[in-house]
Amino acid sequence: MTHIHPAASIPSFFAIVLSAALAVGEGLPDVGIAGTGSPAGDASAGGAKRLVIGDVPEHTVGAYRPFMIPGEIDEADGLVECRKGRTIVVWCPERVAQEAPDKAAAAKRFIDSPFLPIGSVSVGYVGDPRGEAVLKELGVRYTAFGPRNIYDFGKNQVVALGPGTDALFRDDNLANALKSLLSSHPVLVLPEADLSLLPFGLSRKTEALSGDAASATVPDLPLFAGTVRDFRDFVARAKGTVCPVMDNGPAWMLPTSPACFALVKNRGNSVILLTIAPSDVPDVARPALTRVWCTMLANLNIETGCD
Repeated sequence: MTHIHPAASIPSFFAIVLSAALAVGEGLPDVGIAGTGSPAGDASAGGAKRLVIGDVPEHTVGAYRPFMIPGEIDEADGLVECRKGRTIVVWCPERVAQEAPDKAAAAKRFIDSPFLPIGSVSVGYVGDPRGEAVLKELGVRYTAFGPRNIYDFGKNQVVALGPGTDALFRDDNLANALKSLLSSHPVLVLPEADLSLLPFGLSRKTEALSGDAASATVPDLPLFAGTVRDFRDFVARAKGTVCPVMDNGPAWMLPTSPACFALVKNRGNSVILLTIAPSDVPDVARPALTRVWCTMLANLNIETGCD
């Protein structure tokens, strides 16, 4: 069975397109001699996929997420993948390889397949330095846009909307240009961004997290694939933390519970709402929330840095 990432079934502008034309990425953790190559990983083919039987490297920020194949490997099995550029490394813990060899065999079939995702989608950021700080913390590559270059958004595929746009886009023509951009591109709505710019009614409220991990849920959507355990871990560790959550929204809004994240589809476009950044929560809860962000971004084919 060919492994297709969860993002493959969300809207085409975020879809990971499978291709045999690969490029070796830089900055991946050293897989050492335990790595098993594939035909797609040969230098002559211009790409790399590796399978490592062993422990997953310690990480907080990075393009790590659970490695899953529908019907064969799920989040609870403990396999992890990391992508850098067009190179993918998959870690299969030794325990899993010994106790569930069918899981390791399924991962090996993926490694031996000739297919890999093409390059990541490009992100354009609109807002003040507060939103940029969130993207930088996660290692997201982006191009910043403001009043002087908003008409040059060009080939950027995703808008990351940050706070401070009211001060930057006071001119009516510029404000209308920004609204047009938001209605014609998929949008990542970062914490504190102005929700009134979106083409439907939304609002936030603040609430103290209950800490009840058992009641924490994520929608059964490709966007949230692989986030269940980390989201519940975050909720448990952030007990009592007062944070913003989505409040009023269209009937078709699909939020997590608590509503720290949500997806809204609007006329074929997607708006992803992210209410709280890893830097906004106590240290004990930050790694889990960071992993949720990184997994969601990976599901959207948006590359993050590796630590």
